Amino acid sequence: MGAGQHRRGVPLIAGSNRDEGTFFSALITLFAPDFQPPNREFAAAVVGDADSAPYLEALKAQHPDADAMAIYEHIWSAMFLRSAMGSTERATAAGPGGWLYRFDLPTTVELFRKEVGATHGAEIAFTFNRFNSADPGGLLLYDPEDPVVRRLSRRWSDTVIAFAKTGDPNGAGLPRWPRYDARSRQTLILDANSRVEADPDRIDRQLWEGVLGDG
Repeated sequence: MGAGQHRRGVPLIAGSNRDEGTFFSALITLFAPDFQPPNREFAAAVVGDADSAPYLEALKAQHPDADAMAIYEHIWSAMFLRSAMGSTERATAAGPGGWLYRFDLPTTVELFRKEVGATHGAEIAFTFNRFNSADPGGLLLYDPEDPVVRRLSRRWSDTVIAFAKTGDPNGAGLPRWPRYDARSRQTLILDANSRVEADPDRIDRQLWEGVLGDG
């Protein structure tokens, strides 16, 4: 990079699903019913080099009725959430803009004989508008005839296309979606009634920030 040139980055959409971890718990217990999740070791995926024990204890205190597998699911969700938050915050700070979403629409089809909510990968068919296709094919976790599913699929896919064309995800049928930053933390919630919320994951975020000291 020559003198006077500055790398500004590119616009970015990133997000996570509300129930990321249920996919992994359902899959692993299908093949290993007696699996005991190594939660303290796995929690390092959220807090990195920091001691994971305080984070794990804070997570248990936040969810006092959760068993070890439910805590395992929460850790998975936090790992994806923290990564998406950091990426979009940095993209906005760099100039081009970052937009954060959270996918909340619960699945209507069981996965591995379990109800898994808005699980890992559930948003993919919406991104590619598979439900409005004559032959959706593949692994679908929603009723393709459900009008809520078809509407969200069309609007989210149109939003992704608009972003690819212009670098701005707005104007394709979803609520006005502000850039994500550490001050307002405006997040698009993709659901039956999609909406923008300010800092909807504040409680989860504060759990890891309390360990990392970056709140």
